[in-house]
Amino acid sequence: MRIVHAANMAKTHLSSQVTFLSGSIAGRNYANLMMPSTKESF
Repeated sequence: MRIVHAANMAKTHLSSQVTFLSGSIAGRNYANLMMPSTKESF
């Protein structure tokens, strides 16, 4: 029962972070596409 509760807590915490993570990943990919000369700095 404790393991299930911990898994549910982790799932809800991660789901709240998914939007921020996907936004930052999309921003980094966009920067890599638009500025290939600065790709090494990432």
